[in-house]
Amino acid sequence: MELQSWATGRFAPVVMVVATPGAEALCQEKNCLSVTDMLRPYATLHNINVPVRTVGEHSYRLREFKLRLHEASTIFQPSVQTAEAHLTQTLNEVAEEYRGDTTRDMIHMLSTPMPSGRQDTTPWFTKYREELFRMLSFSDFEACDHPVACLYVASSDCDDAVKAFRELSAEERMPPLMAS
Repeated sequence: MELQSWATGRFAPVVMVVATPGAEALCQEKNCLSVTDMLRPYATLHNINVPVRTVGEHSYRLREFKLRLHEASTIFQPSVQTAEAHLTQTLNEVAEEYRGDTTRDMIHMLSTPMPSGRQDTTPWFTKYREELFRMLSFSDFEACDHPVACLYVASSDCDDAVKAFRELSAEERMPPLMAS
């Protein structure tokens, strides 16, 4: 994976999505997707040309912009025991997937040039790294995963939209990371 695309995806701003049960049910019924999954394709803007000026008056042009959308219920950091168990399971799954049957298979793999489309020489490590970063997300002391915005979603057939939005924004519905 190219470093720039990895950094862009990993450190993109996080938007927390909070939807009413009616909106979630409607999206599941119509699309078989959650509200967040339905919005994800629209969270990356390509081929834009937006001038941006920093605090130090340096200007540059933004050519691409990406957001990471997460449901409020997924914004938490698992316990150490849960994370270790998940990472162990990930390593076991990846080991089974990439394990060679014989020494001859290993020698053949090492002597054969990599296909031009495949650049990842350690796919097990890539998968492990992805899962490790996912397990370390949303910690109390690291702000790169803290949401910078919150998107409230209600169904258009909701009887009292104002009441629904008030209930969505209630502090007890917020993840522990967002509690004040």
